[in-house]
Order: sequence, then C-alpha cells, then structure tokens
Amino acid sequence: MKRFFEIIVNHPRKVLLLCALATVYFLIQIPRIPIETDLKKWLPEGNLEVEYYDEVRDSFGLTSRAVIAVEHEGPGGVFNPTTLELVATLTEAVKELDGVFEDDVISLATQDNIIGTAEGLDVTPFMEEIPTTPAEVVALREAVHGNDMYWGTLVSKDDKGTLILAKFEDDVVRLDMYLQMRELVESVRERYPNDRIYYAGRPILEGVLRAEVMEDMSVMMPIVIAVVIALLALTMRTTRGVVLPLVTVLISGIWTLGIMALIQSPLYSMSTMIPVVLMAIGCADGIHIISRYYEVVEQRGPMPGGADDESGRRREIVMETMTEMWAPVVMTSLTTMIGFLSMTVSNSLPPRSVGFFTALGVVAAGIISLTLIPAGLVLLKPVCPKALVPSRVEAGGGLLDSIFSYLGAAIYRRRKLVFGVAVVAVIASILGSTKVRIHEGLTANMAPGSETIKADSFLNEKFGGTTTVNLVIEGEEADCVKDPELLRRMDDLQSIAEEHPLVGASVSLAEYIKRMNKVMNEDDESFDRVPDSRELVAQYLLLYSISGDPDDFEDVVDYEYRKANVSIQMTSDAGEDIAEVFSYLQPRVEELFDGMPLKATLTGRAKMTLLVVGNVIRDQLQSFVVAIIAVFIITALMFRSARIGIIMIVPISIASLANFGLMGILGLPLQVATTFSACVGIGIGIDYTIHFFAKYRRLTALGFEGAEANVRTLRTSGRAIFFNAVVVAFGFLVLVWSNSPPNRNMGILVSLNMATSFLGAMTILPCVLNLVKPETILAAPLRRGEPPQA
Repeated sequence: MKRFFEIIVNHPRKVLLLCALATVYFLIQIPRIPIETDLKKWLPEGNLEVEYYDEVRDSFGLTSRAVIAVEHEGPGGVFNPTTLELVATLTEAVKELDGVFEDDVISLATQDNIIGTAEGLDVTPFMEEIPTTPAEVVALREAVHGNDMYWGTLVSKDDKGTLILAKFEDDVVRLDMYLQMRELVESVRERYPNDRIYYAGRPILEGVLRAEVMEDMSVMMPIVIAVVIALLALTMRTTRGVVLPLVTVLISGIWTLGIMALIQSPLYSMSTMIPVVLMAIGCADGIHIISRYYEVVEQRGPMPGGADDESGRRREIVMETMTEMWAPVVMTSLTTMIGFLSMTVSNSLPPRSVGFFTALGVVAAGIISLTLIPAGLVLLKPVCPKALVPSRVEAGGGLLDSIFSYLGAAIYRRRKLVFGVAVVAVIASILGSTKVRIHEGLTANMAPGSETIKADSFLNEKFGGTTTVNLVIEGEEADCVKDPELLRRMDDLQSIAEEHPLVGASVSLAEYIKRMNKVMNEDDESFDRVPDSRELVAQYLLLYSISGDPDDFEDVVDYEYRKANVSIQMTSDAGEDIAEVFSYLQPRVEELFDGMPLKATLTGRAKMTLLVVGNVIRDQLQSFVVAIIAVFIITALMFRSARIGIIMIVPISIASLANFGLMGILGLPLQVATTFSACVGIGIGIDYTIHFFAKYRRLTALGFEGAEANVRTLRTSGRAIFFNAVVVAFGFLVLVWSNSPPNRNMGILVSLNMATSFLGAMTILPCVLNLVKPETILAAPLRRGEPPQA
C-alpha cells in the first residue's frame, strides 16, 4: 500500500480530477432511476405463489381498483339529488382519465339491478337518470336496499357513503394515476361543499407512496447534509475536517445512485434511506483519518524551511497518517459492507436491493476516503486544532479527555461490575424481544393522518374493506361451476368468512344466482338461496346474458365455467391481520370442499403481503446470523486469531440483542424497513470495535497494559469513535422527517443501536481485553516496541 499512497500524494490534482469526472458522469444518470411501489413486486421472480396469483389475475381479469368515496352526513345520506348528481359527475369524469377502462367504471350511475318481471328476468340500471324528485330518490334507495349484492358494498349500510370504482391499465404509472385522481377530486370539492370526497384504493396508495418516496429524497437529503456539516464542524473544528468527509459521502451517494440508474435497479420506499445511511456512516473513515492526521501534525510540530521543505513535510505527514490508517479503514469498510450484504439473503427485493447498494456505497466511500482525503490533505497546509489534540495523555486535556480518562481507569478497576451490568442488559433485552410484533402492509408505510389513510379508514369502516383474499376453485370439467352443491358451498364459505371481525364483505357467482332465484320468485325471501337444479342455474345465466352483460361475471367465473373466484374483502392490510384471517379460512376451506373433484386455493393481494411479512422474521434471523459469522471470519483473518474474532463480535452481539429488546419495550414493530437496523448495527458497530482494538493492540505492542492502555486508547481512538457515533446517530435521526413510519422507526432504532454499540466498544471490549494476555492481543509472541501487522 505504500506505493499506492506515494502515487496519490505525488499526483493529488490528477486524483481529484478523476474523482470529479466520475462523479459528474454518475450524477447525470440519477434521474433515470425507476421507482417501484407495488408490494407484489417486492417478491423475487420465480416465486410459485406469485406466478399462480398472476395466472388468477389473468383468468378473472382482476386488477386493483382506484376508488372515489362520497360521504354525505345529512338526512337520507347519499340519497339526495345533489349528492347523486355529484356521483354521476365524478363517474363521467373518471371515465375520461388516462388509462381507465371506461366500461369497467362502477357506481350507482353505471351499475345494473337484477329484477323480476312478468316476462321473466330483467337487468336494468339503478340510475338511468339523476333522480330529481323525492319519489325518484326513494325508489332508488329501495332498489339498492333490496339488493344485498350492492347495499353494504356500493352503498354503505347507513346510506352515508357510496363508491365509484375504476379499473386502470396495468402499465399506467401509479404516480400519474394518483395525480389525476387528486386533481379531479379537488376540482369538484368546492362545487359540492356539503359532501366529503375521498380517493383511495391500492393503485392510489401506491401512487401516494411513490410521491412520498420522491418527497423523502428531496426533504431528507438537505437536512442530513446540514446535520452532518454541523456535527463535523463541532467535532473536527477545521474547514478540511468538514469538507473532506462531507465530499466523500456526497460522492459515494452519487456513485451509488448513478449505478442504480445505469442498471435500472428500482428504488423502493425503503431505498430512500440509502443516501441518508451513506451520509451518516460514510463520514466514519474521514473522521478517523483526519483525527490521526491531527495527531501526526501535533507530534511533528512546526518545521522551518522553504516551500520545498513544506511540500515534502505535507507528503510525509499524509504518508504517516495513511500508513497507519489504511488497514483499519479497509477492515471497517469490509466489515460494514458484509453487514449490509447479509441483507441480500432476504427473499424480499427491497431489503436485498438496499443491502447490496448500501454495501456498494460503503465500498465507494472507503475507496474515496483512501484517495480523495489524502490527495486533499497533501495540498493543504498542515494544521492542528489544539482543542482536539492537546498533549493529552500526559497533560490532561479537556472535558472529553477527563471523561475518557476516568472511564478507562474505572473499567479496569470495576471489571466485574461492568460484566454484571452487561449480563443484566442481556437478560432485559431477551425479555423485551419477546414483545416484538410484526406490522407490515402498504398503509403501514404511510404517514398516519394523511388524506389517503383517512380515506382507507373510511372505506374499511363503511364498506367491505380494501384488502382482497381470493379463493380460487378449479374444477376438472367445463360448466362444473354451475353445480348447485358447489355454489352452495361457496355461499357457505362466504357466510363463514364474514363472521370473522376482520372480513367486511365477499362476492361470488353464488350471490348472483341467489339474487336471480329470488327475483324470479316474486322476491320471496325463502328463495334467496341457490336452486337445487343445475338446469335452473344454467337457465338463469342464459336469461342474464340476454338482458344483461355477461362480462359482469368476469370477476367471479371464467368463460368455460370451470374456475370460480370468491373475493373476500378484509378491513385491514396489516400482515398480522392477514395471517389471522388465512389461519381462520384455510381449515374451513379444506373442510367445505373436501371430497369434491376440484382444487381450492387461497391467494390474492393479501397473500402477497403475507408472503412479504412471512419472510421478515426468517430473513431477519438469517441476515443477523450471516452478518455475525461473516464479521467473525473477516476479523479473525485480519487479526490472524480466532480468539480475537470472537472478542470482536461480543460487543456488537450484545448491542444487536439490546436493539431487539428496545423494539419490544418501546413498542416499535418489526417491518421490512426496521429489519435493516440489526444489519446496520452490526455493520457499523463492528467499526467501533475494530478501531478501538487496532489502537489498543498497537499500545500493547509498545508496552502499555491494563488501565494505562484503556486510558490511552479511549483518549485517542475512543474520541474519534465517539465523534463517529454522534455523527452516525444524529445522521440517522434525520429519518424522523421521513413520510414513511418504518423509515422513522428505523432511524430511531439505528440511533439507539449506535449508542449501545458505542457503549459496548467503550466498556465491554476493554473489559475483555484487560482479561486476556498480551500474546493473545498481538496474535504472536510478545515483542515489545514493534507495532503489529494487521
């Protein structure tokens, strides 16, 4: 590495020019990054359940609907001329939106009612024209109340709300859809002040999430940059101490996002944290390098001479700094990278993407720190802020030196007490971790109290719900779905499903058949059932096709009547709620359809969410174990000792366990985004132990032991570690400004993890090192006076 740094210090301007050219190239790529908010696409290609759900969507023409809800609190609810005019106006306007399937817009203004007539079965619109008289309004209300297929689903049971549902083409950009819908709703609100208008549905939520992802990027980056500048100014005390680490992290973030754009890797909602993470942790190498640079400048003192002597002195100072620091920088970059790469074992694409690209950014930050920072320093006149680097070991120093001196001596004297506190913390963390709960879903990633969340809550409260479970029944022969016994069992399943408190409504072909049977028998309630005759079922379907549109059935049965779909609406999209409903439904499905020549499968959007959530715990444990093992192997190889590898992972293991305990105690849920925190804790926390151990090991080789080794390590590397931890913790706290609750929780968790990792490195690690022999620390026979090789 000596030859590498000689090239840098001898050609600093060329190094800086190359960095600048590469940065400009990657910067112009960033606008091309695709954004992905579809929860189903969080799962990797090749997943059999995802592929099956895609087949189901194709078979039944299933697609998520955008929803406009109209609420009127006055007498009669939505059944008044003004509100009904609003419904008709919105319906026509929705049909004109880009990407809408005009024939698939559903509302009171478009939907048909099945009625019986003297001639037989008739299918007529609920609202051919807008009712204007009280009698017409009453007639419409009675028609809706008389049809259980729509009362409670299209119009709420209290008559206070009604829906307009629209199917959009799959390739419509969700953000564009959301913006269109928002503009439409805003354009009519002033004209109808007595009605509340909501817009929701999964496509709209995905559009909102996409908008929030973009807003997060634009809002949080200036904040985190300001925080990092302020913290670097307070800790480094020089312009170069601020500018060089800041430029390093900015460039690493630009390179990372530029590479994402080049390979068209999508930006997920949790990906917004990548630049913030790199800003927070990328400063670490710069802080340690510049802190050591200050020490070297102070140790060498002023040097008289001309410009040539000054130039040579700059190179010597930088060479001495980098000769000592390159190994810890490489080691910490490698272990941090491994911590993030452990996330790539995930079966969910967002953690995999975030882990890979954050690791890539860490590598970029390490490379830039080893090139740009020494190139910058060699061009600048050596300075040393005395407040940071006094002759502190012998002379005392400032407040921070006094604290670290006391801490180093106290740890040596009270090793048993430190170990006792650590054991109590581990026990408390284990107990706290048992209270951790999983909470994931599309709405869980959105800000509480936002308009879209209010709309989603309204739909879940007043209507059947916004999350769909599909029971797909596949028979062996065409027309098998017309079997009355099968239709009755489908109807029974709907009744059973709707008994669950999280299920709001359901629909199937059985409901259409029951409705036709009832109206063909003079609306006699006793005929509100599936008829016994298969021929009669077929006759009803034929009659409907004559007076109605056969495509009305496309959501519930395929063209051959071999496959049927029972749609069950849930009032929650939270993973734990979906798991509860699936656990409730699965045994009842097996019992109801046992012995019939068919296959019954639960799937749907809800199942996609469940798959993502189901991966959370497994992926969390896998990533954690992989990260710990990888860090152990790397540190053992770097320091040439398995014992040292074990010593290094003890503090971060305790810190990570404490993180889980704090999640349980604080009530923070486990989500795809918050699983990130454990890997971040390991990846960054190990940096603290490596820097501490590298300095302690060097001091051991020079003859220092016990309390004296503790004090000297804490007052040099410990100070830099403290600054590092403060910058990282406050950098992550910037995430509390995120629109995404999981990102906010993750920011809190990582900040807490930085605190526990710092405390572990400053207390538990020196305690352990004080108990082992110098030969173990040096990983070689004791030879005083020679710094060990990393």
